Amino acid sequence: VRICCISEKHGDELVRCVSETEIDRKTLSERAALLKITISAVLKAAEEFIELSDRGSRRMGKVVITEQKEKVMLQEQLETLAKQHSSLERAATLTDTTFKPPLSAYSDDMEDEFHDAAEELSLSGSSSYSWTRFYKNYVLRG
Repeated sequence: VRICCISEKHGDELVRCVSETEIDRKTLSERAALLKITISAVLKAAEEFIELSDRGSRRMGKVVITEQKEKVMLQEQLETLAKQHSSLERAATLTDTTFKPPLSAYSDDMEDEFHDAAEELSLSGSSSYSWTRFYKNYVLRG
């Protein structure tokens, strides 16, 4: 933009010099040379801008293509997961509804037994009943 303003200024000066009646060839040629230099700079800046724009456009095109491929891949994965989820839900509703899983991973029975701790247990270990015995009898046996 700055170069365009300079170009316009040099062009105006050239027109003014040409329109003056008393102008020498030297001044006219100097003004014309300045205008040529300015126009050359404007063209060079425009070419650089176009080159940078083309590079950026190609880069953005690659990014867009990559994003589109990822989008399609994610959509396909989502559809596959939705189909799997749907088939699992159908399979779950079609199975026997009377089946009840065990309440504990350690228990083979459908009912877990719970026992109160023996009254003679103490934390100090002074009782004849030991924690190890309690653990073996009630926790491990279930």
